[in-house]
Amino acid sequence: MNRYRDNLVPSAHADAIYHADLYVINGRGWMIGGAGKSRAAQIASAFDPAADLGRGSVAIIRAGQRLYGRYDPGAVPADPVECGRRHPLRRLDAVAYCMSEAETALAYAGRPYAIARVDNKLLAWMLANAIYPAELAPFYFGRDQLARFLNCTLRVTRFLQLTEGAAGVEFLVLPWMPTVEAKAALYTGYGFSPSAAKSS
Repeated sequence: MNRYRDNLVPSAHADAIYHADLYVINGRGWMIGGAGKSRAAQIASAFDPAADLGRGSVAIIRAGQRLYGRYDPGAVPADPVECGRRHPLRRLDAVAYCMSEAETALAYAGRPYAIARVDNKLLAWMLANAIYPAELAPFYFGRDQLARFLNCTLRVTRFLQLTEGAAGVEFLVLPWMPTVEAKAALYTGYGFSPSAAKSS
């Protein structure tokens, strides 16, 4: 095992990792799953490297009534300071799912394309149906544990446990858009609820 892996420990949040990206857009923390998300989020965040907090593997962490996200490949640095530096926590203002073109055609059925607020139950199934993305988890967890992480029903249950009653976060569905610029405009133009205080 190489030195990088020797300095890692199993993630304490391995059962809460979903296939998603983590971005800061207009000062808001976005966890974004689904199709066609990354390039549009780069554009929406003005290609700022500091706003690109993780791609493909994001853990949801609950602290009190708030939700946080961090890039998490299933194992993290053993040193807490190093872990915080390489995998910074970001408060989540939005947990979003980007529909594919086919999903959009069914869901919107001729209606104008716009971001829709949904409940956490719908997002749970959408995010849990994607692959379990934590590429380092097989090196740090046993077969039985991995089987639980891969189980879609258990992943839905875990998402609901984490998100039920969470404050200051909105659950969103985004339609497919004909261009990445149009998708980026959905991110930047979204109006959060007045009660959703901007995260710092």
